[in-house]
Amino acid sequence: ITNTFGVVASAASGIAGKINGFAILPAAAMMMAISAMSGQNIGANEIKRAKHTMMTGIWLILPLIAVIFVVVFIFSESFIRVFTSDEAVIQAGIPFLRICSGEYLLLSIVFSQNGLLVGAGRTNLTLINSVASSIIIRIPMAILFSRFMGFNGIALAITLSPLLSLVLGGFFIHSGHWQKSLNIGTH
Repeated sequence: ITNTFGVVASAASGIAGKINGFAILPAAAMMMAISAMSGQNIGANEIKRAKHTMMTGIWLILPLIAVIFVVVFIFSESFIRVFTSDEAVIQAGIPFLRICSGEYLLLSIVFSQNGLLVGAGRTNLTLINSVASSIIIRIPMAILFSRFMGFNGIALAITLSPLLSLVLGGFFIHSGHWQKSLNIGTH
């Protein structure tokens, strides 16, 4: 979809992807920590502590990710200039990066939810969430939004696509089904 907007858009998207990949590393690290700690708590039949681990992880990572979001948003031009001096790419990349950087905030919560579910052995749900977010939601949204917003519509699709994962993960965790299927307690 991006390539239909030409080489400049493709380059800007590639640069934004590199920056975004680096920006969400702390959230990915928190997911791994939550996974390990919640897995230990679930193994000890401490379900409340496992859920508390996820919530603590969210409250720890969200402020850090919010700072990263603000820094990337404000200094998007400087970050893009690290990768290119092509003014056309820089000018296309600034709004694109600013829009898609909103995804960091959603992903920090989704990754924390996934940490709990992976710790509980429910990797099937995290797979379903990832596929739903990136293929079932992101691609159609990118096609639709790009028709109305051009290249920046793709960035909006990137930002909004984790919403389904957030809702599905939250619903599944709240429902308690993730515990029952593993024959663990429901404290």
